[in-house]
Amino acid sequence: GMPGQMGMGQPAAPAQQFPPFAAFQRPAGLTVSFACSKPVPGNPAVTMVTATCTNAGPLPIADLVLQAAVPTVMQLKLLPASGTALAPHGQSQISQQIQVSNSMHGQKPLVMRLKIAYKVNGVAHAEEATVNTFPPGV
Repeated sequence: GMPGQMGMGQPAAPAQQFPPFAAFQRPAGLTVSFACSKPVPGNPAVTMVTATCTNAGPLPIADLVLQAAVPTVMQLKLLPASGTALAPHGQSQISQQIQVSNSMHGQKPLVMRLKIAYKVNGVAHAEEATVNTFPPGV
């Protein structure tokens, strides 16, 4: 590039993106994948987690509610989900954003507890999972 273009005038770098990974997976059923990004330039403590739910099973899922919790050194804000119903065989998805601020970023890795409630054929299901497989740097 031209000299002198590296200064303050350059546009902000796009949000850092991390590869998606499966946070929760039921064989032939519900999968929740997480894609993380750093939306605030210069503040790596803030992570936006986009959760995407899909249903590989043969029956539709209804009344899906995702809850998340983080350790006390972190703060979490769960934004509204795009829906509560999932068609079978992966034909639809629900996305939900979870904003996490980690006051101990670089010292304590991000860990999340998930609680997932949903119904299949009118029968209530409740799942719990600990997500500790976030990509390095998150």
